[in-house]
Amino acid sequence: MSVEEALRLVPNLSQFNADEDDEEFDAEGFYGAKLDELDCLVAGTDGLSGRGFEIGYEDGTYNIRVSTPSTHADW
Repeated sequence: MSVEEALRLVPNLSQFNADEDDEEFDAEGFYGAKLDELDCLVAGTDGLSGRGFEIGYEDGTYNIRVSTPSTHADW
């Protein structure tokens, strides 16, 4: 699954890994990357998520990690 596909699983999900305003940000490369190419994808909802959650893929398994304690908005 690519980063773009993962972010489309839930409405309004955004990535928190990279600064999209950075002139060196490669949007096509980042969003087209497979999850196993990243350490993890940090995702959440802008304005609601305190720190988001991590999505990863390793050894044929998708992994989700939610750091706790987290804000009420993360739940």
